[in-house]
Amino acid sequence: MKLIFKTLRFIMWSTFATICGLVLISASMYLYLSPALPDVQTLKDFKLQTPMRILSADNKLIAEYGEKRRSPLHYEQIPTHFVQALIAIEDKRFEYHHGVDPVRFTRVVLDLLLTGDKEGAGGSTLTQQVARNYFLSQQKTFTRKFTEILLALKMESELSKQEIFELYINKHFLGYRSYGIQAAATVYYGKDINDLKLPQLALIAGLHQAPSSANPIANPERALAEMIRSDMLERFGDNAYNDGYTVYATINSELQKAANRGVQKTLLSYTRRHGYLGPEAVLEFESENTEEDRKQALNTLNDTAIFGGLIPALVIESDENGLTVIPQGQLEAVLLPIKSDTGVPTIGWARERISINQVGARITTGTQVAPVNSIVRLEKLDNGWSLAQVPAAQGALVALSPSDGSVLSLTGGFDFLLSKYNRVVQSSRQPGSNFKPFIYSGALDKGYTPATIVNDAPLVKSDNSLEDVWRPKNSGDRYLGPIPMRQALYQSRNLSSIRILDDIGVSYARQYVSRFGFNSEELANDMTLILGSTAMAPIQIAQGYATFANGGYAIEPYYISRIEDKDGNIVFEENPAIVCKACPEAPSLFDEGETTVQPAIDITPLALNIDDANNDPVQPAPKAKHYAKQVLSPQTAYLMNSMLRDVIQRGTGRAARAELPRKDLAGKTGTTNDAIDAWFTGFNGDIVASAWVGFDSNTSLGNNEFGGKAALPAWVEFMKTALKDKPENTMPLPVGIVQVRIDPKTGLLARPGTKGAKFEYFNEKNVPTRFTDETLTIDFSADRSTPVDNKSVEPETGAESLF
Repeated sequence: MKLIFKTLRFIMWSTFATICGLVLISASMYLYLSPALPDVQTLKDFKLQTPMRILSADNKLIAEYGEKRRSPLHYEQIPTHFVQALIAIEDKRFEYHHGVDPVRFTRVVLDLLLTGDKEGAGGSTLTQQVARNYFLSQQKTFTRKFTEILLALKMESELSKQEIFELYINKHFLGYRSYGIQAAATVYYGKDINDLKLPQLALIAGLHQAPSSANPIANPERALAEMIRSDMLERFGDNAYNDGYTVYATINSELQKAANRGVQKTLLSYTRRHGYLGPEAVLEFESENTEEDRKQALNTLNDTAIFGGLIPALVIESDENGLTVIPQGQLEAVLLPIKSDTGVPTIGWARERISINQVGARITTGTQVAPVNSIVRLEKLDNGWSLAQVPAAQGALVALSPSDGSVLSLTGGFDFLLSKYNRVVQSSRQPGSNFKPFIYSGALDKGYTPATIVNDAPLVKSDNSLEDVWRPKNSGDRYLGPIPMRQALYQSRNLSSIRILDDIGVSYARQYVSRFGFNSEELANDMTLILGSTAMAPIQIAQGYATFANGGYAIEPYYISRIEDKDGNIVFEENPAIVCKACPEAPSLFDEGETTVQPAIDITPLALNIDDANNDPVQPAPKAKHYAKQVLSPQTAYLMNSMLRDVIQRGTGRAARAELPRKDLAGKTGTTNDAIDAWFTGFNGDIVASAWVGFDSNTSLGNNEFGGKAALPAWVEFMKTALKDKPENTMPLPVGIVQVRIDPKTGLLARPGTKGAKFEYFNEKNVPTRFTDETLTIDFSADRSTPVDNKSVEPETGAESLF
């Protein structure tokens, strides 16, 4: 009995001594550590590193830039289901403890005493994790752990549970550079946290325990918006990445998708026309197709990047039936047949490319296309998979609003991951005949009319600015003789155009086209100007055509509408010059004395004023509106619009009519020598878009490639989305434009009974006064255009209309 009593007394005193020792150690640690504990109140104003976010005009996330992806939320914004899921996974008694969970803490202490393993199961509460994430390191030491406990107790006494939970979900690393639940929702699902379903919320809640291994994606997202990123770096330096700026771009997400789709589809069609370059890789193994070889091949397949939506695939059979392949991410094999009666795409197009203009023999077996264990590309179509290849050619498309210059979409290549070179703004390419309309409008202001007869015939010209005798040619070396100026434009006749420039003068033309935004000093100072020999970027061409689309006003492209800081304060807001035809204060070339041009738009960030009384930011005062300058007369703008509509209705751009059966579309093709560059720029009153296709190496696109074939399809694909369900927007007939019946052979007034008479539009200042004579012979001996008389004539009726 005495032995039992002594044993119990020993246990009691040992326990008491242990408790006293722990209390003494705890008190000592508290006295030692408490003076150095950070102020918990600073958490209420803690500044998280928040990435720069770029949003489209319709509030869709385009891209995020920064070391850490983070989108802080307030507690009220957190879905209830997520709160419940996270507490159930991380800290079941979060709502009841005071910073430290006694049950979990006791279990961890006993586990440590029994095993000595500091790496065992963690006992930290959500509050302790907040303390560690915001103030401490991840190092596992007793000092750090004790400091964590003290901080947790202090936080619970000074902060609410809601504030602690909010700090936790905004700070915690959840894999793939995402910090906080909103960033994770965007990265992994492309959605707002409140739009996720319960299983998705549960997955994100579970990421807190294993963020690197449990996240549902493995490959980085596609990089966008490089132009905006560079702009932000210039404005704010490296702070642009982590200070939480939100950039609102002018780009519309649906139009951007349409632009990407248009360029990619067009380039894929182009590359199929010129033969197959072969598989991207042929895998070689020492053994003979063992299971280990197949596993290695599949690993190589899965490591191959996706470009432009083209999926890598592994060829597992190649025979007389075609190619049997396994697409990346698929479990079932796919047959790519040589022939098909079901509409399924075949590999028949994949004849070997010998040169840009020559392909090999017709495909009769899959071995002609790719061997077993090779990596090929597939395009997913509505009716099956199609063999494809990453195009060597590149393309670009940019769309603007002609009313203010806002960039609605911008695609600088086939895929940004393949090439970060932005051809919309960084390239410098010859526009070819895409440049002609700017010269033609100058001719109209010099007295030409759409009916003016110009000679489309061979020309040998000696030009002091050119090194040798110049012998320009039409495409195909075909000539039509005397034709109206309208026809010369919509059929893109080079020789007629050269004669027009020769008549109005190169110096006049260079000065005139500067009103479209071009630097006259950079333009060719010889007759090649009319053929688009001066290289320029697609966005410059689109800017110039916007003047035709909006009725004669010069606009400046811009792509950032406003920038907000992390608190929603506007630090920059664009103030574009807008087109206003009814505003008398709008500047114009046609005012007496010519109104001074408005100053260039300030692109530097606005400084926020600070109210010293309460240290709150004061929003900058709104800028006064300013208006785009009128640089073409309404009459010239209308005539150009009318002639450019004919390009689509019956000219070099008529391939667009089938898919865009509208009467309000206008535009112009462009093809340079040897088909090095192909263009199409077109518009209606709502939107203007320019598309370009070519090789970065400045080599030929090949025979039979021209603007209406190589570039126009991208524009059409884009416009199908841009104009869907929108009414036609054709420029109204302005005062000063009249329609008269003429003889298109002479450009003069038609007499009653004149064969082939048509109606034509004229500026009333330049209406012909002479009547045609059936025996009239036009003298082109001097290679000059036919002069016209300037006298108004009332239009007649009963003749066939050009429109």
